[in-house]
Amino acid sequence: MSVSFKVNNFDLIRLFAAVQVALIHIVTHLKIEQLYNLVAILKYFPGVPVFFVVSGFLISKSWQVSPSFSTYFRNRALRIFPALWVCLIISVCIFIAAGVRPASFKEFSIWLIAQISIGQFYNPDFLRGFGVGVINGSLWTIPVELQFYFVLPFIYLACKDKLYRWIIFVIVAMALLFSSRYFISDKHTTIQKLLSVSLVPYIFYFIVGIVARHIFELRPNIFANTLHYYLGLYVLSILLHKYFHIGGITGNYLNVVQIILLGLLTVSAAYSLPSISDKLLAKNDISYGLYIYHMPIVNVLIFLGFKGVSSGILAIFAAVVMSFLSWRLIERPALHMKKNALILDR
Repeated sequence: MSVSFKVNNFDLIRLFAAVQVALIHIVTHLKIEQLYNLVAILKYFPGVPVFFVVSGFLISKSWQVSPSFSTYFRNRALRIFPALWVCLIISVCIFIAAGVRPASFKEFSIWLIAQISIGQFYNPDFLRGFGVGVINGSLWTIPVELQFYFVLPFIYLACKDKLYRWIIFVIVAMALLFSSRYFISDKHTTIQKLLSVSLVPYIFYFIVGIVARHIFELRPNIFANTLHYYLGLYVLSILLHKYFHIGGITGNYLNVVQIILLGLLTVSAAYSLPSISDKLLAKNDISYGLYIYHMPIVNVLIFLGFKGVSSGILAIFAAVVMSFLSWRLIERPALHMKKNALILDR
């Protein structure tokens, strides 16, 4: 049976990853105790690592079909920045309406420049008293993604089609994972904090996605309709890790085995009954909007004094509405401006 690269469930997988992140933040910050057990389960399927693996899988293909550096970087910018900048404008309106004011124009300008470029992890003191103290803490992953987009062409230029070079690079990425996590374990210094929002601790996640994509192109049947096998293997690995008290099986800092298994599970989910995504979502990719809007909404609810189940339902509803509007009014029109882009490259 022929397996098409372009027919897949990646929109649905990204939506699951965004929902996982949003639910954990909503339940935690709005103190929805009834869902704490659900959150505990969801942490075994962390959304951020899934996003990184999917990016490695798809963006590596995007680079290989791009006719030039300029086209590649233009396409990547069109995917990230239009929706992000609109979300930024809305976020500024939110905290101004809430009475939050920066101490100086310089402080606000530095924060604004960081938000529109590559410093979305930066959070100034004037926002510490609003909501959870960070207007949109989820955006720390944006600089990591942007760094990956930047280094990816150079990775391919360095490794080319030499298998031994790719093996060396995988080993280096693994070494960076171990060493960086040891170094940033307490995040006390500025260097440690900057390293924690750099590509270094996460490059291995992207590499797993890249390698999985090359394996898929050689042997697609390894992933086609094999979700049940990889899901069983992934759950078994969780049970074994818990039995032997081995860490790194939840959250963003997974161990190497879990990263690889999660990558295999993600790609197999994309190519198992691959038409499900389009049938359910009708090609509406609202995952990015859900990811970038849920925390500003949570902050508003906290500012207004809301918490509990009813506030959680309101947060989810508002986030879905904003993500759909973002997709229809901002993201989809921006994607139509991309050149030589894959249909699935969203």
